[in-house]
Amino acid sequence: MKERLHYLDGIKGLACLMVAACHYHALFGAAFWGLDTLAARTDWFYNGPLCVRMFFLVSAFLLAVKVYRSEEQHMVQHTVIKRYLRLALPLLAVTLCIWVMEQAGVFHNMELTDLCQDPDYTGGYTEPHSFYQVFTTSLGTTLLSGDCSFNNKFWMMTWMFYGDILALIMALVTRCRRRAAFALFGVGIVLTLFTVQNLFPFMLGTALAYWYVHIRQEKKTEADSCRRNRVLSGIGWTLVFLGAALVIEFKGYLIVALDGVAERIPELGFLINGNTYNAIGILFLLLAVMHLSVLQRILGCVPLRKLGNVSYYVFLVHWPIMCSFSAGVFLHYRGMMADELLARILFCVTMGITILVSWIFTVTYERICTRVTKTVLDRV
Repeated sequence: MKERLHYLDGIKGLACLMVAACHYHALFGAAFWGLDTLAARTDWFYNGPLCVRMFFLVSAFLLAVKVYRSEEQHMVQHTVIKRYLRLALPLLAVTLCIWVMEQAGVFHNMELTDLCQDPDYTGGYTEPHSFYQVFTTSLGTTLLSGDCSFNNKFWMMTWMFYGDILALIMALVTRCRRRAAFALFGVGIVLTLFTVQNLFPFMLGTALAYWYVHIRQEKKTEADSCRRNRVLSGIGWTLVFLGAALVIEFKGYLIVALDGVAERIPELGFLINGNTYNAIGILFLLLAVMHLSVLQRILGCVPLRKLGNVSYYVFLVHWPIMCSFSAGVFLHYRGMMADELLARILFCVTMGITILVSWIFTVTYERICTRVTKTVLDRV
């Protein structure tokens, strides 16, 4: 990519924090916070499904922009291999750590099951896995078939892998077909809406990348030619940003209103799927950010950018840390102070440890991943 879009790094950093907060709130918050004012006022910050779609869309966008601006002859082969290794090698290291932790018996999440009353979040780590499973899952079944043996949050890994391949194919197909590109994107978006909706954000991200590379530059030149145009553009895109935020916040009302339509026509089930509105809202939020320099500076600040650089490891390690360290500390100190206070203090400590562990992985193991990937690509 010719220019580094730092605000996208910031968005990834913010999204990874939101995913971790969502899972922490589910593990500890249901029993201790309930519908407490803090939880109600920070509902966006605990919206895990929204953040997952944000990762999907941004991932497809970045990959597609790279394809549109590349002239490599072996783009497909190299990109697929690189993407697989980029996902699988860090997954292998974290899975190995989880296996060691299972053997040591450091997971305490199941002891919170009676308190949380939510086995979906407290399940897992009940029986040690074999060493052989470390490799078969991290290098194969987790990415290819959604195996969640070592972490029930790894379900999105499969969609990340196949979604990126879809974005790659769509970007290659539309790279030299400007007239047909809009029709192809329209067909792809409709097909994913009616069939595999988890791929819908990837289609939107690829379409956004096409617009960014082939159309935005021309429009930007025209808009920048007049101060009046810049002011009107800023006002317009601010309204778009607010409108997209409202769609995400109040999508529940849309779902209720369209429930009867979806009931009569089952094929329109996506109309009552909150993730459809999440993806559409994120698309327009990103469009607005791309036109609003103030938001770009905020999201591109150094702390969020640094966090975005370790966001993948934050996703990989936050749940094992919560189910071992956080759960153990909570159970040990419970009764010494109010559950709410303990849970909130522990949240801050857990986030700090998660970011620290992610940074350590990035500055050490990530270098090994880079060398392995380069060696493999050189031999292909």
